[in-house]
Amino acid sequence: MYNRIPMGIADIDLSFNQDVKALKVLTNDKIEFLFFWLKSQENLLKSMVSGTGIGAGKLDLFQLQSLTTYRPDLAEQEKIASFLRAVDTRLNQLRRKRELLQTYKRGVMQKLFSQEIRFKGAIGSEFPDWERKNFGDMATKISSKYNPITDDNNYLCIELESIEPNTGRLIKIFDSLEQQSIKSKFRTDDVLFGKLRPYLRKFVLTEFEGVCSTEIWVLRGKRISSKYLYYLVQSHEFYKISNVSFGSKMPRSDWDFVSSFSFEFPCKKEQQKIVNFLAAIDRKIETLSRQIDQTEQFKKGLLQKMFV
Repeated sequence: MYNRIPMGIADIDLSFNQDVKALKVLTNDKIEFLFFWLKSQENLLKSMVSGTGIGAGKLDLFQLQSLTTYRPDLAEQEKIASFLRAVDTRLNQLRRKRELLQTYKRGVMQKLFSQEIRFKGAIGSEFPDWERKNFGDMATKISSKYNPITDDNNYLCIELESIEPNTGRLIKIFDSLEQQSIKSKFRTDDVLFGKLRPYLRKFVLTEFEGVCSTEIWVLRGKRISSKYLYYLVQSHEFYKISNVSFGSKMPRSDWDFVSSFSFEFPCKKEQQKIVNFLAAIDRKIETLSRQIDQTEQFKKGLLQKMFV
């Protein structure tokens, strides 16, 4: 089953292959009204995507042509399309703001961890020089395991698909007793990092005790705070070393290599300054993400009510 049906309105002349269905209105009806009506029928369209072999996963043009809908007069079509356009404009503005903040965060993180930007103490004093230490001296990988077959305790379970790439957001949580494979245990404030396909940048700072896939590292700070560790694993330098893999068709981060790699670390007070600064940006990004989620749900509800 497809998560969504990609669709849009062409505002310029286009050419495309046979996998794209081009629809147009044959009367004076509004094309935008047709577009928003199709969006309201997405669940139905997804159910029409079926089949195996060549041509599988495609919408059949005859099925599309067989769909029926009510047609309000042109003035009401324009009002409906205009209102939904305004909602889409708001969504695009929110997404653009979030994208700009995320870009700013990536840029400032690179400057912070390269020490191009440094913080000062409460009265403007300089913090000590950063010390170079192996990653494994500053953080440890937790190896405590959980077997859902033999352990009756039920935990919240985080799988790789639970973690949204690049954001640190959890998008789905499972029950551990519904799983069949061995899991890794974690505590509140541990850092989870997806070692399988690390280029996806899947990381989480946990807010509860639970278990996770063994394809996820459970990391805990030794001489650094968990929150600083959380931002360190998002850094460009950590991204580079975590993507060095050895002898595997499926790329996985290599703990021996990562743990022996040396980073420069600030003192605890400067660590906290860095955490506070980046956490403030994250709160703004999370606020925008919630507004986007709410607006998407609002739009979904509108589509369902307008086109019943």
